[in-house]
Amino acid sequence: MEQMNKYVLFASAILNGILLMAVVGIIPFLLYLSVLINLVFLWFTSKSLIELNNIEEDMVHLMNRNELFLENLEQIHGLEMYYGDENLQNLIDHSREL
Repeated sequence: MEQMNKYVLFASAILNGILLMAVVGIIPFLLYLSVLINLVFLWFTSKSLIELNNIEEDMVHLMNRNELFLENLEQIHGLEMYYGDENLQNLIDHSREL
């Protein structure tokens, strides 16, 4: 149903443009076309900004999870049983690089 609404809206915009050009001339048609193009650009910009915001939130979440992992790894490395373990130290260094 939603796909059909898109087709009807697209066909309506084209038919209205043709009717406008036939009735009042080319200049109002070009203005109409300009308005349509600007509306499409506004829609695309808003969609892009929403997607960019979602990506930024995901990156912040990943960085926070990495920081928690690093803190837990450092706590384990500080325990007497694992103190000085090279594998844990390599994991800590790798986590800091990330």
